[in-house]
Amino acid sequence: MKPNTNAPTSANTAKNFVPNGYHSDMQNIKEDLVTLKDDAATLVQHVAQDGQKKISDAASMAGETFSAMKESGVSRLKDLEHEVTARPLQSVLIAFGAGIVASYLLGGRR
Repeated sequence: MKPNTNAPTSANTAKNFVPNGYHSDMQNIKEDLVTLKDDAATLVQHVAQDGQKKISDAASMAGETFSAMKESGVSRLKDLEHEVTARPLQSVLIAFGAGIVASYLLGGRR
């Protein structure tokens, strides 16, 4: 028996099922995926840089706020010290009254 030369081979059959332009479409998809990957990497870098800048700005602002609060606290402490020195009896009575109120609020009734 002679082999059938008209019978399609597996390679010929596969080529017959591949639509025209398939290879160029696949190449375009590969190029688009490479571009997408590059764009995503660039986006991640920009987001990271923006995040680092915002963290740096927030830390700087927190430092400035802390310095301002520290200066304000020192100033108020000096004012309080001056008031206590100027009116010692009144200061002791106010402190005693504040202690009684705090004891009542925190200690509850016994």
